[in-house]
Amino acid sequence: MQTEIDTKKTQTFKIEYSVIFPYVQKKKIPIYGLAPEEPTFSEMIDLYIKNQKEFPQRASSDYKNQEIFQKELFDYLIKEHWTTAGKVQSDVTNALFEVKHRFQDALMGKVEKDGWSSFNTHYVKVISELASNHKGKTILVTIVGVEHVYWLKKELSSNKNIDLINTERLINN
Repeated sequence: MQTEIDTKKTQTFKIEYSVIFPYVQKKKIPIYGLAPEEPTFSEMIDLYIKNQKEFPQRASSDYKNQEIFQKELFDYLIKEHWTTAGKVQSDVTNALFEVKHRFQDALMGKVEKDGWSSFNTHYVKVISELASNHKGKTILVTIVGVEHVYWLKKELSSNKNIDLINTERLINN
């Protein structure tokens, strides 16, 4: 949220703030929040979180299957695939997270799919506005979460004001 950035609010679960805020301040780099402000944030996330919390009781066998899938996915990514920083941003990583979210949507239903889509759609809108307002500038989008990248890249690739950079290649060079 932009208010968190503007006030440099300390967040115990966003430890990256302790690195990012001093860096961008020192370099005089503008920083913009992607998450919506309240009450929109809560309106977007409340049903999604409720669905996540109720899912284990509502569909225990589906929940167990999802847990197995996620454990195996992250074991593979962490132990085998993410051997370089660039591979975290690879096409393979993006494809696997797209499959993960398709699987979750199929198990958890419309609320899961709509909740995930609403946040990503909001992020795309903010990134597109920033690109439009800063034509010719490089914009680094970070701290969204690696699972969002496949969705954002797919949507942003059709925006003529945005030239996506292959992050894997950039990081590995």
